[in-house]
This record gives sequence, C-alpha cells and structure tokens, in this order.
Amino acid sequence: MTFSLDPVAIEPLLFGMVDTVRGPGLTPLRLPDRAFEQMFDEFSRAVASFSAGIRLEFESAASRVELNVTLTRHPLITGNTPSSFCLFVDGERVRTEEVPATADAGRVSETDTVTATVLFDISEALAPDRRSFQIWFPHDAKVSINLLRADAPVMPSSAAPRLRWIHYGSSISQCVDTPDPSDSWPAAASRELDLDLISMGLAGSCMLDPYAARAIRDTPADLITLKIGINIVGADAFAARSLSPVIHGFLDTIRDGHPDTPIVVISPVFCGIHEFTPGPTVMSPDGRWTAAGTGNLTLMDIRHALDRVVADRVTHDRALFHFDGRRLLGEHDSSHLYDSVHPDTDGYRMIASRFSDLGRVAGNDLHDAISAARTRHAEAGGAKAGGVEASKE
Repeated sequence: MTFSLDPVAIEPLLFGMVDTVRGPGLTPLRLPDRAFEQMFDEFSRAVASFSAGIRLEFESAASRVELNVTLTRHPLITGNTPSSFCLFVDGERVRTEEVPATADAGRVSETDTVTATVLFDISEALAPDRRSFQIWFPHDAKVSINLLRADAPVMPSSAAPRLRWIHYGSSISQCVDTPDPSDSWPAAASRELDLDLISMGLAGSCMLDPYAARAIRDTPADLITLKIGINIVGADAFAARSLSPVIHGFLDTIRDGHPDTPIVVISPVFCGIHEFTPGPTVMSPDGRWTAAGTGNLTLMDIRHALDRVVADRVTHDRALFHFDGRRLLGEHDSSHLYDSVHPDTDGYRMIASRFSDLGRVAGNDLHDAISAARTRHAEAGGAKAGGVEASKE
C-alpha cells in the first residue's frame, strides 16, 4: 500500500524554514517572502531562496520514500553541478540522492528548473519498524515540494521539541562549496548538539540588512548566533563611522522580539587576504580571491568593532555573548581555504566539530550561551509538535 502526502499535509513535517509560498507545490523559505522585494539584486534573492538547512522530519516504518520536487538552480552561482538530498535515519546518514543539473553553466542568464522524483530505497538497510527520518534539502537550490509517497504511514516526530537555533552568516555559513547539504557546518553542528536549526546563511549577502534583522526578530528562537564580517569587508560595505551604529541597530531590532534570548556575536574566521588588507574582494585569473586593498575595513577592524559593540552592551544585556571565530578556523587552518576565502569540505567538518566541542565544554561564551538557552527552554517547557494526515492510494 502507498501512502501519499500532498503539500498541505507535508508542511507540518518541514523544519528550518520561516515562511512558505503555496502554488502548484509548497516552497519553504529561510526568510519571509516579503523580504525578497527588499534585497539588493537577483544574486541576493537567489541565494536566499536556496533551501540550506531545510529538512523533512517524520517517523515511519517505510522502506521506500519518494519526494516529487521542482528545483530551481542558478548555474552562474553554483556551477552546473547536481543538487543532493540527504537522508538520515535514527541520526545516521543512510543515503544521498542527486538530481542532475540540466542547464548550460556557461549561459550566465539561465536558470535550471527541473521537476524530479527523488527515491530513497532503504529496504536492505533497515528493519521494518518505526524509525526517525530526516531528509536534508539541497543548500544550492530552491525546492518546491509537490508530493511525498511512502510504503508505510508517515507521522510527525514524537521526540521532545529541540532548542530552536537561528544562525545568521555568509557563504561560509551557507556552505554551497560542499556537495552534500548535511556537510554544511551549521547542519552538522545542529545534529551534534541536538538543535533545531534555521540557517540564515546568505552567500555574499550577510550585510546586516534590516530585513534579516526583522526576520530573526519575528521568528521564535531559543538561541541566536550572528557570524558577521567577511561580506562587509569583501564588498567594502561600510566605513568605520557607519559600522558600529549598524551593528547596534541590528541587535536592537532582534532584541525587540527576543528581549532575553541568548545571542552570540561571532567574529570572522581567519582569512589571510583580508586580515590586514581592506576589500573589496576580487577574483584573480587563477580562480582564487584576492584583496584589492582600496576599501575601508579589514577583518581586524571588524573584530575590534564587534568587541566594542558587545562590550558596550553587556553592561545592560546579560544574554549577549561574544565568540572569536578564529577558534573555529584559525591561521594554522588556512590550507582549508581552497580559494583563499571559502573552506573546503574538510574545513567545514572541522568548523562543525570545533563548534560542537566548544558548545559542550564550559569556559567559553558559546557554551555559556547554549547552556543559558537550554535552561530557558526547559523552564518554558518547549513547543508542541504539530500533526499531519496522509491519504491512502
């Protein structure tokens, strides 16, 4: 017998999104739909539409699960590469299934839109009893879900609600450089620390934009991390005079909706070309990024500004924390920066491991923030899970 879920029935099983667009299918979004009209350009809208961190979570005894989806990709941004869906069962990676690209990556104006069925056949891998499923969506494509089919009933997770974690950052948080969405460091860290991730990693677009601050403000969260810096230097987006007030304003907006939620401000990871040389960042003929040096700020300037802002605010905001991003990737790890800016897959795995380890071990602000968030979450009793119904065929 086949059990089918249409988009209405699928929506309660979706995690990692803050909004949805309903059409022929269901498109989950990491930012509110209204924010897209306020974005700077089509590049910003494209990367914001990608489904980084979005996943389906449910319980089932199924041995076959099919997703019918429509993908929209941008070859100019991600290349003419496949997009992957990654299945975890009871916390273990079981299958990764790819949807091949169909567009010509050399045609810069072309998007690649394809409807496909993604099949996870796990009949040989699992015993026939109810298990916990997690399907991570591509972090390099917009996904619209048309239908889910399974050979056993699909039910909402019965696990206790987890700590809701919003993470805001750049391409180093969106991690489109790694082929598997589950290898993005926020996704891996969320599994290690048992957190319910909403990834607001926005490649090239982590610019302290008001729409991002409002999205964080308006989204329920137990823990918020803000990894700020590399895009500001790379685009030469601010001068010293404007940066600190903008950081304060971004935090003020978030605090309007989260007056007591632990917030961790994370300074940039190491990036040799910009440690002491301003932006903008430009591409060299060999495919590596270099620093033009004609801009206003270096990464050291960003770190000093973040230090000052947090120091000014912690006297009246005891739920604000600061964490040095170089503890995640430092100068001695620079061999992982394959293009001088972005980590390779092993680099992302290293960041995830260090983030998770530091989150568990006392003696640093990241651990203190997570501990405070867990305490508040437990005292509040968490949130209640939703329900879903399936139709039989």
